[in-house]
Amino acid sequence: LEVKEFDFLTARDFLIQRLRPADISDRHVRFLLSFTDCHPFYLDVVGGRIEELLSRSKKQATTDALLESALCDSLCHPHGPLHRHFVSILEACGVRPDGAGALAVLTGMSGAKNGSAAEGRLFGASQKRLEPILRSLQEHSILEKNGTLTRIYDSVLRFWLNAVYSRRCFDFTPDAQAGQEAVRSQIRRRISEFAASCKEDLYAKLIELFKSFNNEMLRIDEKKRLLPAFTDVSTRVVGAAGPYIMAHAKGRNWICQIRERCVQEKHIQDFIKDSGIAVHRGILTDE
Repeated sequence: LEVKEFDFLTARDFLIQRLRPADISDRHVRFLLSFTDCHPFYLDVVGGRIEELLSRSKKQATTDALLESALCDSLCHPHGPLHRHFVSILEACGVRPDGAGALAVLTGMSGAKNGSAAEGRLFGASQKRLEPILRSLQEHSILEKNGTLTRIYDSVLRFWLNAVYSRRCFDFTPDAQAGQEAVRSQIRRRISEFAASCKEDLYAKLIELFKSFNNEMLRIDEKKRLLPAFTDVSTRVVGAAGPYIMAHAKGRNWICQIRERCVQEKHIQDFIKDSGIAVHRGILTDE
Protein backbone atom coordinates (compact mmCIF):
# COMPACT_ATOMS: atom_id res chain seq x y z
CA LEU A 1 0.00 0.00 0.00
CA GLU A 2 1.52 3.29 -1.11
CA VAL A 3 0.30 6.41 0.68
CA LYS A 4 0.62 9.60 -1.36
CA GLU A 5 0.55 13.23 -0.29
CA PHE A 6 -2.80 15.00 0.05
CA ASP A 7 -3.48 18.23 -1.79
CA PHE A 8 -3.41 21.35 0.39
CA LEU A 9 -7.15 21.65 1.12
CA THR A 10 -7.59 17.92 1.82
CA ALA A 11 -4.57 17.92 4.16
CA ARG A 12 -5.82 21.05 5.92
CA ASP A 13 -9.26 19.52 6.54
CA PHE A 14 -7.68 16.23 7.65
CA LEU A 15 -5.50 17.91 10.27
CA ILE A 16 -8.25 20.15 11.63
CA GLN A 17 -10.63 17.16 11.92
CA ARG A 18 -7.84 15.09 13.51
CA LEU A 19 -7.40 17.62 16.31
CA ARG A 20 -11.02 18.56 17.03
CA PRO A 21 -12.26 19.94 19.37
CA ALA A 22 -8.87 21.55 20.01
CA ASP A 23 -8.10 24.84 18.29
CA ILE A 24 -5.06 24.89 15.99
CA SER A 25 -4.14 28.24 14.47
CA ASP A 26 -4.03 28.71 10.70
CA ARG A 27 -0.29 29.47 10.93
CA HIS A 28 0.38 26.18 12.72
CA VAL A 29 -1.73 24.28 10.18
CA ARG A 30 0.21 25.84 7.30
CA PHE A 31 3.54 25.11 8.96
CA LEU A 32 2.71 21.44 9.49
CA LEU A 33 1.48 21.08 5.90
CA SER A 34 4.68 22.68 4.65
CA PHE A 35 6.90 20.61 6.96
CA THR A 36 5.24 17.30 6.01
CA ASP A 37 4.47 18.09 2.36
CA CYS A 38 0.83 17.24 3.23
CA HIS A 39 1.68 13.56 3.81
CA PRO A 40 -1.23 11.96 5.75
CA PHE A 41 0.94 9.47 7.68
CA TYR A 42 3.17 12.21 9.09
CA LEU A 43 0.19 14.46 9.81
CA ASP A 44 -1.54 11.62 11.66
CA VAL A 45 1.51 10.78 13.81
CA VAL A 46 2.30 14.39 14.70
CA GLY A 47 -1.40 15.17 15.17
CA GLY A 48 -1.68 12.30 17.64
CA ARG A 49 1.25 13.64 19.65
CA ILE A 50 -0.28 17.14 19.66
CA GLU A 51 -3.49 15.63 21.04
CA GLU A 52 -1.57 13.89 23.83
CA LEU A 53 0.28 17.08 24.81
CA LEU A 54 -2.91 19.15 24.77
CA SER A 55 -4.66 16.60 26.96
CA ARG A 56 -1.74 16.37 29.38
CA SER A 57 -1.47 20.16 29.72
CA LYS A 58 -5.27 20.61 29.81
CA LYS A 59 -5.07 23.18 27.00
CA GLN A 60 -7.43 23.68 24.08
CA ALA A 61 -5.17 25.62 21.69
CA THR A 62 -1.76 24.95 20.16
CA THR A 63 1.28 27.14 20.83
CA ASP A 64 4.69 27.32 19.18
CA ALA A 65 6.22 25.55 22.19
CA LEU A 66 3.66 22.74 22.07
CA LEU A 67 4.14 22.30 18.31
CA GLU A 68 7.90 22.19 18.84
CA SER A 69 7.55 19.50 21.52
CA ALA A 70 5.16 17.40 19.43
CA LEU A 71 7.53 17.38 16.43
CA CYS A 72 10.60 16.75 18.54
CA ASP A 73 8.97 13.85 20.40
CA SER A 74 7.66 12.32 17.16
CA LEU A 75 11.02 12.55 15.37
CA CYS A 76 13.34 11.60 18.23
CA HIS A 77 11.54 8.66 19.86
CA PRO A 78 13.78 5.65 19.06
CA HIS A 79 10.83 3.24 19.10
CA GLY A 80 8.20 5.57 17.65
CA PRO A 81 6.34 5.06 14.34
CA LEU A 82 8.40 7.66 12.45
CA HIS A 83 11.72 6.11 13.50
CA ARG A 84 10.53 2.62 12.55
CA HIS A 85 9.19 3.91 9.23
CA PHE A 86 12.41 5.68 8.28
CA VAL A 87 14.68 2.84 9.37
CA SER A 88 12.63 0.39 7.30
CA ILE A 89 13.04 2.67 4.26
CA LEU A 90 16.81 2.79 4.72
CA GLU A 91 17.15 -0.93 5.40
CA ALA A 92 15.12 -1.74 2.27
CA CYS A 93 17.91 -0.30 0.14
CA GLY A 94 20.76 -1.59 2.31
CA VAL A 95 21.59 1.64 4.17
CA ARG A 96 22.83 0.82 7.68
CA PRO A 97 24.88 2.74 10.26
CA ASP A 98 28.00 0.91 9.06
CA GLY A 99 27.15 1.45 5.37
CA ALA A 100 29.45 4.42 4.98
CA GLY A 101 28.90 5.03 1.24
CA ALA A 102 25.13 5.41 0.97
CA LEU A 103 24.79 6.77 4.50
CA ALA A 104 27.39 9.48 3.85
CA VAL A 105 25.58 10.46 0.66
CA LEU A 106 22.19 10.69 2.39
CA THR A 107 23.35 12.53 5.49
CA GLY A 108 25.42 14.89 3.36
CA MET A 109 22.55 15.64 1.00
CA SER A 110 20.09 16.05 3.88
CA GLY A 111 22.04 19.11 4.99
CA ALA A 112 22.41 20.64 1.52
CA LYS A 113 19.99 22.74 -0.52
CA ASN A 114 20.37 20.31 -3.39
CA GLY A 115 22.59 17.27 -3.63
CA SER A 116 23.61 17.34 -7.24
CA ALA A 117 25.46 20.62 -7.14
CA ALA A 118 27.46 19.67 -4.07
CA GLU A 119 27.95 15.91 -4.31
CA GLY A 120 31.67 15.92 -5.03
CA ARG A 121 32.43 18.61 -2.46
CA LEU A 122 30.26 16.99 0.21
CA PHE A 123 31.59 13.48 0.01
CA GLY A 124 35.07 13.88 -1.44
CA ALA A 125 34.32 11.07 -3.86
CA SER A 126 34.61 10.73 -7.61
CA GLN A 127 31.47 10.80 -9.77
CA LYS A 128 32.30 7.25 -10.87
CA ARG A 129 32.12 6.03 -7.27
CA LEU A 130 28.97 8.01 -6.52
CA GLU A 131 26.94 6.97 -9.57
CA PRO A 132 25.99 3.42 -8.44
CA ILE A 133 25.06 4.70 -4.95
CA LEU A 134 22.88 7.49 -6.37
CA ARG A 135 21.29 5.13 -8.89
CA SER A 136 20.38 2.64 -6.16
CA LEU A 137 18.87 5.36 -3.96
CA GLN A 138 16.86 6.64 -6.93
CA GLU A 139 15.58 3.13 -7.71
CA HIS A 140 14.32 2.88 -4.13
CA SER A 141 12.60 6.30 -4.49
CA ILE A 142 14.68 7.89 -1.72
CA LEU A 143 16.34 10.27 -4.15
CA GLU A 144 14.58 12.20 -6.88
CA LYS A 145 16.57 13.44 -9.87
CA ASN A 146 15.16 16.22 -12.02
CA GLY A 147 17.48 17.50 -14.72
CA THR A 148 20.72 18.51 -13.02
CA LEU A 149 19.13 18.63 -9.55
CA THR A 150 19.06 15.70 -7.13
CA ARG A 151 17.31 15.77 -3.77
CA ILE A 152 15.90 13.55 -1.05
CA TYR A 153 12.26 13.46 -2.11
CA ASP A 154 10.66 13.07 1.34
CA SER A 155 11.04 16.34 3.26
CA VAL A 156 10.44 14.77 6.71
CA LEU A 157 12.92 11.97 6.00
CA ARG A 158 15.39 14.65 4.88
CA PHE A 159 14.98 16.55 8.15
CA TRP A 160 15.20 13.35 10.24
CA LEU A 161 18.38 12.25 8.48
CA ASN A 162 20.03 15.60 9.07
CA ALA A 163 18.81 16.37 12.58
CA VAL A 164 18.35 12.95 14.21
CA TYR A 165 19.86 9.97 12.39
CA SER A 166 23.22 11.47 11.41
CA ARG A 167 23.72 12.68 14.98
CA ARG A 168 23.05 9.19 16.38
CA CYS A 169 25.44 7.61 13.87
CA PHE A 170 28.32 10.08 14.07
CA ASP A 171 27.99 11.83 17.45
CA PHE A 172 29.79 9.76 20.08
CA THR A 173 29.08 12.01 23.07
CA PRO A 174 27.05 10.27 25.80
CA ASP A 175 24.63 13.17 26.39
CA ALA A 176 21.41 12.11 24.62
CA GLN A 177 19.53 15.06 26.13
CA ALA A 178 21.88 17.49 24.38
CA GLY A 179 21.19 15.77 21.08
CA GLN A 180 17.44 16.07 21.55
CA GLU A 181 17.80 19.73 22.49
CA ALA A 182 19.72 20.29 19.23
CA VAL A 183 16.80 18.79 17.29
CA ARG A 184 14.37 20.95 19.25
CA SER A 185 16.46 24.01 18.39
CA GLN A 186 16.29 23.21 14.67
CA ILE A 187 12.51 22.79 14.83
CA ARG A 188 12.20 26.05 16.78
CA ARG A 189 14.20 27.82 14.07
CA ARG A 190 12.05 26.30 11.31
CA ILE A 191 8.84 27.47 13.03
CA SER A 192 10.28 30.96 13.45
CA GLU A 193 11.51 31.15 9.84
CA PHE A 194 8.14 29.98 8.55
CA ALA A 195 6.30 32.62 10.60
CA ALA A 196 8.63 35.29 9.20
CA SER A 197 8.24 34.03 5.63
CA CYS A 198 4.44 34.27 5.89
CA LYS A 199 4.83 38.04 6.37
CA GLU A 200 7.18 38.51 3.42
CA ASP A 201 6.04 40.00 0.14
CA LEU A 202 5.45 37.27 -2.48
CA TYR A 203 7.00 39.32 -5.26
CA ALA A 204 10.17 39.88 -3.20
CA LYS A 205 10.37 36.13 -2.48
CA LEU A 206 9.95 35.25 -6.15
CA ILE A 207 12.60 37.76 -7.19
CA GLU A 208 14.96 36.17 -4.67
CA LEU A 209 14.15 32.74 -6.16
CA PHE A 210 14.83 33.92 -9.74
CA LYS A 211 18.14 35.45 -8.67
CA SER A 212 19.20 32.09 -7.20
CA PHE A 213 18.98 30.34 -10.60
CA ASN A 214 22.35 29.26 -11.98
CA ASN A 215 21.59 27.53 -15.31
CA GLU A 216 20.19 24.38 -13.67
CA MET A 217 18.17 22.05 -15.87
CA LEU A 218 14.73 20.73 -14.84
CA ARG A 219 12.29 18.36 -16.52
CA ILE A 220 8.77 19.82 -16.54
CA ASP A 221 5.93 18.09 -18.39
CA GLU A 222 8.42 15.76 -20.10
CA LYS A 223 10.42 18.70 -21.46
CA LYS A 224 13.81 19.95 -20.29
CA ARG A 225 13.72 23.53 -19.05
CA LEU A 226 16.70 25.75 -18.21
CA LEU A 227 16.65 27.94 -15.09
CA PRO A 228 18.74 30.83 -16.47
CA ALA A 229 21.32 32.75 -14.46
CA PHE A 230 19.45 36.04 -14.79
CA THR A 231 21.54 39.22 -14.94
CA ASP A 232 18.59 41.50 -14.13
CA VAL A 233 15.45 40.77 -12.11
CA SER A 234 13.05 43.51 -11.05
CA THR A 235 9.40 44.44 -10.51
CA ARG A 236 7.82 46.80 -13.03
CA VAL A 237 4.34 48.07 -13.84
CA VAL A 238 3.37 47.51 -17.49
CA GLY A 239 -0.13 48.16 -18.79
CA ALA A 240 -3.07 48.16 -16.40
CA ALA A 241 -2.77 44.68 -14.87
CA GLY A 242 0.69 44.79 -13.27
CA PRO A 243 2.96 44.66 -11.41
CA TYR A 244 5.09 42.08 -13.17
CA ILE A 245 8.43 40.51 -12.43
CA MET A 246 10.80 41.03 -15.38
CA ALA A 247 13.86 38.78 -15.60
CA HIS A 248 16.56 39.00 -18.26
CA ALA A 249 19.41 36.68 -19.19
CA LYS A 250 21.36 36.40 -22.41
CA GLY A 251 18.96 34.94 -24.94
CA ARG A 252 16.18 34.45 -22.38
CA ASN A 253 13.54 36.69 -20.84
CA TRP A 254 10.81 35.87 -18.35
CA ILE A 255 7.76 37.88 -17.33
CA CYS A 256 5.78 36.74 -14.31
CA GLN A 257 2.71 37.82 -12.37
CA ILE A 258 1.30 36.41 -9.12
CA ARG A 259 -2.39 35.65 -8.74
CA GLU A 260 -3.68 33.42 -5.96
CA ARG A 261 -6.54 31.00 -6.72
CA CYS A 262 -8.34 33.48 -8.95
CA VAL A 263 -6.90 33.22 -12.47
CA GLN A 264 -9.56 33.92 -15.10
CA GLU A 265 -9.45 34.11 -18.89
CA LYS A 266 -9.30 37.93 -18.79
CA HIS A 267 -6.20 37.78 -16.55
CA ILE A 268 -4.47 35.56 -19.11
CA GLN A 269 -5.45 37.89 -21.98
CA ASP A 270 -4.15 40.93 -20.06
CA PHE A 271 -0.93 39.06 -19.27
CA ILE A 272 -0.34 38.22 -22.95
CA LYS A 273 -1.11 41.83 -24.00
CA ASP A 274 1.18 43.34 -21.36
CA SER A 275 3.96 40.91 -22.28
CA GLY A 276 3.78 42.29 -25.82
CA ILE A 277 3.92 45.86 -24.48
CA ALA A 278 7.03 45.01 -22.45
CA VAL A 279 8.79 43.71 -25.56
CA HIS A 280 7.62 46.62 -27.71
CA ARG A 281 8.91 49.23 -25.25
CA GLY A 282 12.26 47.50 -24.98
CA ILE A 283 11.75 46.58 -21.33
CA LEU A 284 12.37 43.02 -22.47
CA THR A 285 14.27 42.19 -25.61
CA ASP A 286 12.42 39.76 -27.86
CA GLU A 287 15.22 37.19 -28.28
